[in-house]
Amino acid sequence: MIYIDRSRIQSYDDCHRMRFLNYHWGGTGLDKKDPSLPLLEGQLIHTAIESVAANRYTVDEAVTFAVADLDIALREIGEPEQHFLNEQHRLLDGLVRLWTKYRLPILLQEFEIVSIEDEFEWPLDKEVSMMVRCDMILRRRSDGTLFILEFKTVGMAGEEWAKQWENNSQVLSYTGAVEWKYQQPCGGVIIDGLVKGRRVKEKGQNQFNGQTIQQSPICYCYHRDGVFSSKWTRGWDKVATWEHMSTEKWLQMGIGEEGARDILIPGLPIRIDATEIDSWKRQTIEKERGIKTDLISVEYDPSTDGGAIDCYFPKNYNHCRRYYGYPCKFLELCTNRQVANDPLGSGLYVERTPHHKAELDARQSLEKKTGSTKETSEAADAIL
Repeated sequence: MIYIDRSRIQSYDDCHRMRFLNYHWGGTGLDKKDPSLPLLEGQLIHTAIESVAANRYTVDEAVTFAVADLDIALREIGEPEQHFLNEQHRLLDGLVRLWTKYRLPILLQEFEIVSIEDEFEWPLDKEVSMMVRCDMILRRRSDGTLFILEFKTVGMAGEEWAKQWENNSQVLSYTGAVEWKYQQPCGGVIIDGLVKGRRVKEKGQNQFNGQTIQQSPICYCYHRDGVFSSKWTRGWDKVATWEHMSTEKWLQMGIGEEGARDILIPGLPIRIDATEIDSWKRQTIEKERGIKTDLISVEYDPSTDGGAIDCYFPKNYNHCRRYYGYPCKFLELCTNRQVANDPLGSGLYVERTPHHKAELDARQSLEKKTGSTKETSEAADAIL
């Protein structure tokens, strides 16, 4: 069985070499030892929001746990400055509270929550199975129609950002998977954007000029004579919100429902035609079979000059610095021969940890049969 998921598909579309390194290198794949800040925060915000929606925690509890996890992760990477920690605490706290206060009640009026982070397999055919985990599956109260809700944290969200999801492989595949599982049509996929603002150098003539800060009204505001505003006003000082009031107070008096509309960007349901899902399935099945064959070719190629991997898993050089301010996590490996010769020994990379139950079960099953991590890794390479 060839197991795939949304991330594997996306990585191959972005860069064939990234797919190989991330999911197939050494039978396990590699990950950057220190995760990027956007990825880390996105995961923690997801978890906090979903735990509140599922009534596992209150919003205060969810934020407390998320902030603690963020602190631990950041301190493992290095010794972050206190200002940076305070800034990121405020951002995480504010986004979770805003979504819980203004977006969740609206959703619950129209929908009931069927599942949160429910994981299942969607067999595309006898050989290829997709591991699926939707953020939320909702059922419309008025007619029982199912919808998929996905969260996306983003630096900036405009019209073009919203359009990118209309013909997106995640939207296509998740729609097909949910319709297969529940045996009923899916009304659409709703993309909920949470705008964090970009973390860039401050250009304004204020106390933060030249410093890299989170450009979000959750974290910074403008002050004069005891009055605070989220909007820039000439002659007012730019200040850190956490130095003057609690998150709840600032969200109430400085952001409010109007300001929340610029931070919470709910999308209209994206509806997918069945013929497009069938087309996507055919393409994906053949693509994954080809990748399996290419992996075998690379494994048995006797050359030592990197020729095989260049042929079967070429680099997309246009992707190396595609995301503003955050290069591809494999840039050091792809451009530094020393790191490429020993990624684990470099201290920059670690073996990838499976994030889906099916893959984890497959690896554990092989460990029981072989009793050897090395043999397991080689066998997993052949499977995955």
